[in-house]
Amino acid sequence: METAVLFIVCGVVAWFIAKKAKQMGFSWAKYFWINLLLGIIGWAVTFFLWRADSRKTRSPEIPTAGKSSGVTFLPQPPELPPNSLRVSGSGYFGYDIVGESFHLPAIHGIAKTRGGVGQHTVDAVVKAEPSNKADPKAIRVEIDGNLVGYVAREKTSLFRPLLARVAQNGKTLVLAAELYYGKDYDDEFVGSVRLDVPDDLALVVPANQVPPGAALWPKGAKVQVTVNPEATSDVMSVLSNAYQDQKVAVHCELRAAQDEKAATGVEVLINSALVGSLSPVSAKKFAPVLGRMGPKSPCYFWGVAAGNSLAVDLHLRMKKPEELSADEIGALRLEI
Repeated sequence: METAVLFIVCGVVAWFIAKKAKQMGFSWAKYFWINLLLGIIGWAVTFFLWRADSRKTRSPEIPTAGKSSGVTFLPQPPELPPNSLRVSGSGYFGYDIVGESFHLPAIHGIAKTRGGVGQHTVDAVVKAEPSNKADPKAIRVEIDGNLVGYVAREKTSLFRPLLARVAQNGKTLVLAAELYYGKDYDDEFVGSVRLDVPDDLALVVPANQVPPGAALWPKGAKVQVTVNPEATSDVMSVLSNAYQDQKVAVHCELRAAQDEKAATGVEVLINSALVGSLSPVSAKKFAPVLGRMGPKSPCYFWGVAAGNSLAVDLHLRMKKPEELSADEIGALRLEI
């Protein structure tokens, strides 16, 4: 708008001076040079106004330690803490955080280390901030050690039980995130961060750990476990560690076994306690593979326990043997 007005003003002034010059008897050459000089002046003024305007809307400078902004930018992406618990999400990056506009310099710096304007996939550390005076229940989101925003207040109740369990295990929760830095429709620089959050936060941290040296079967389709009635208390002991929604992830050991009729089945154990078995159809698929596991390399499967003192449910999520890749088969250390 300012540029258009400037052109109009310069044009009117040039016409007025040229008219006066013609009335005073100036030659055509002088008339031409007067207009040319006014045009150069107009373009120069326009250029300097454009430069001044661009400084207002350009990307903010990266703050450094000691500046009044209070933001310390780390120029190189640091390594994640050694106690990080990296959790895979649904892959949709549909979880928006809030407050990014207050941390735009940090977002700018993070984007710059990864190539500048655009969208970048990064690791985000999510942790509780009890020292927050405005909201002791606040959950902060950090990227490369820089605060970039917070989990929305109405959603913190979903994260708090998970973060408490993660902290109890001496870990730090890490999620994948999409960071965007660029201009919006008003030509203003903006930044945003979206997290890749698992579909079910109650199943992020298993109730037990896989022993060192044991193999972990890859996750896949749901396979139901027939729970022994007398093993309800063993499953309930696992559920007592649930931090949300009366369900919890659990690592189960599977082993091939033969019954009195010499039929091969698959037993399911939790913390060395026999809790149930697979159906004959599932056992037929998995028993031959489990029989090839070395005696010193037990195989564990990721499962979900749910229920209460009246009834419990246990199912596993595992790939079928024929769906395993060559690398996955190698990781299971099967005996040939």
